[in-house]
Amino acid sequence: LLDNANVNFKQSLIVLAFVLLLAFGGAWALSELGIRRQVARIDAALTRFSGGDFDARIGQPYPGGEIGDLMAAIDRDFGLIQRQRATIEQLNADLERRVADRTAELEAANQELESFCYSVSHDLRMPLRHIDGYVGLLERELGTAVSAEARRCLGVVAESTRNMGRLIDDLLAFSRMSRQELGDEEVDPDVLVREIVAMLAPQTAGRRIEWRISPLPRVRGDAAMLRQVFANLIDNAIKY
Repeated sequence: LLDNANVNFKQSLIVLAFVLLLAFGGAWALSELGIRRQVARIDAALTRFSGGDFDARIGQPYPGGEIGDLMAAIDRDFGLIQRQRATIEQLNADLERRVADRTAELEAANQELESFCYSVSHDLRMPLRHIDGYVGLLERELGTAVSAEARRCLGVVAESTRNMGRLIDDLLAFSRMSRQELGDEEVDPDVLVREIVAMLAPQTAGRRIEWRISPLPRVRGDAAMLRQVFANLIDNAIKY
């Protein structure tokens, strides 16, 4: 009887162990299946969000434990990113609107500047034509009776009126700079500098000024703008 009892006990232990093994295996399988489902939910939401669907969420119900906490945290981060993105888009829209407004204001100011320069240049050209015309008339009327010095002075006046005309043209070109590209041509700075020095001769008359003009290399650029730069530099040098 004792032997039979031992055998039955051993058999019961084996059956119990097998049942426990099946129970643990089933629990593990169910747990693994549940984890896989939650991971699939997370992966699907991440794929949608990274693809541009910023309304994507994992959504409830969240399972208990660390996986549920992770899913809730991901959804909170999705919401935060969406709100920040909306704020950035609003800021960009405001910036674009401001840039458009400033651009329109700048274009209006440029148009007013161009109109003003055109009006001023038109008003300035008329007296220049009169001066040039009267200089030519004087030269013809006086003929050979005019002295060499007087003829030189008349030549200076005529050349100054022509230089003034070029400056007026440069002023108009400057007012249109916002609407056109700068010129790209070969320019001889030596010629520009000597023209400007000759144009400023009336300001240097009677003053002890020694001009030292070293050879300048040819450059590419806008001749009108370069002439204005040299004119400003030389004029300031004469003044100060």
